[in-house]
Amino acid sequence: MNADPPSFSTALFVVDADTYGKYRDQTLTFSADIDCVASKYSITAEMPVAKGAAAGRGSLRLAIAGVLRQPDGVDIVLRERAPSLLIDRANRFRSGLSEPGPGNRTVYVLWNKKRNEAVLQKGNYTGALSFMLIGESRLVNRSVPLSFGPEPQNNRLTPELNAEWLAGAELVRLDLVPMVEFSTRLVVEKLRLDGKNEFKAHSAEAASKRATFPEIALPQNASREQVKEYINAVLITGQRRKKFKADDPQVGMLVKVGAQNLDTLLEVRRTLGSRHSLDWSAGDALVGYLDAAIKQLARPEDKEWILQALPSDHNLAEVVLEKGFLSEARETLMAELSHKDEGLPPSWIEAVAALQDPATYPELKAYFVRGGNPQSTFAIIRKLPGIELADAVDEAWKKAKYNEWWASSMCGIAAEYGHADALETAAHILRTANRDDYLSDAREALKKFTPASGDDQALLAWYNTNRDKLVFDPQSKKYLVKP
Repeated sequence: MNADPPSFSTALFVVDADTYGKYRDQTLTFSADIDCVASKYSITAEMPVAKGAAAGRGSLRLAIAGVLRQPDGVDIVLRERAPSLLIDRANRFRSGLSEPGPGNRTVYVLWNKKRNEAVLQKGNYTGALSFMLIGESRLVNRSVPLSFGPEPQNNRLTPELNAEWLAGAELVRLDLVPMVEFSTRLVVEKLRLDGKNEFKAHSAEAASKRATFPEIALPQNASREQVKEYINAVLITGQRRKKFKADDPQVGMLVKVGAQNLDTLLEVRRTLGSRHSLDWSAGDALVGYLDAAIKQLARPEDKEWILQALPSDHNLAEVVLEKGFLSEARETLMAELSHKDEGLPPSWIEAVAALQDPATYPELKAYFVRGGNPQSTFAIIRKLPGIELADAVDEAWKKAKYNEWWASSMCGIAAEYGHADALETAAHILRTANRDDYLSDAREALKKFTPASGDDQALLAWYNTNRDKLVFDPQSKKYLVKP
């Protein structure tokens, strides 16, 4: 899917005219405790793209009333029916909450699983017709128009939604599902009512960075249970940290348990990992603390413990590399590589590549095509002796070219392998994107694979002038202007 991340804003406080007049010229301090709820989209219904197709979940009933082909896409008329309870606070049919579109409670996508492509509904939502049947209960019965296709004005491209593509597609409904609640403290110093202000969140993150936690001590000759209690106490101090940093005090505190308690650290890490996969409250920082301590404490004699923990803690691939456990870990490394769509750390790819075995090449290339970090994977596997990547690059580029994130990551790789449309994509990103990483990837592709130079405007001017005269030179891996 190709969608810009939604942005939201909310009022933090309101003052009346008299209060504003009294304090507008003064420097103030504002503080507030903010309670938040984090949600994610989950699939709640799937159905073929065909008139009469239906699906349901709980009391919700959906049916496709019509499929209308358009020159550049398709429109779908969807019928939604569900009871709408007056006392239901989470009622998805309340005004302002149920309109489809990125950032709202419900969105729809067309998903072609075979092609591994999904298209988000267009953002030009025009409303839905609702009919309320009043009786012993309230019933929402409404028609929802959905449009799918390219949106050039929003820099969103899509595959060609022709009959062949739609024949293998499904209409998928996604609903926001609350995952975790959390709190943070907001402090604004030097606040002025009549000027610009910088808002910073002062959460437990900053406090834990400065803290030494003298009250948390590891007893001498601690038992296994005492060690576990100590580890948990250390982790609690960082449970609101958003990001892991190697110099956070929690790392050194965990290292104090010593190599003799590595099995306990691995047990806690395994438990946290399984919880973390289901509940965001576990926190990436806590995983980082444990992994950093484990890497420092691991010894060659701890090989069996590391190998047992490897399937649930992929970051231990670094330890496998450092300690030379590659041959013993081979089966686990290949099993995870073969069925993971994404999420493996670069160290896992490095570990498989370090086997230097051509028998691993097909799985490495397949992961490059479907994985979440093509640049990193490509940089690792391209160095392998005798590996041929042209077919994998072709397949990866077909997958990437319709999504701005994927396209920016892949345009340089595709250009190197002779895909001229990768330069067109890079130029389009340079003209329209507003993210530094996208722009950097596109800029590098144009500079590296053409004679163009200068700033962004110069690069675009050169490309626009020469785009129809460029010929790929396989020897230099550059696109040169034909005489």
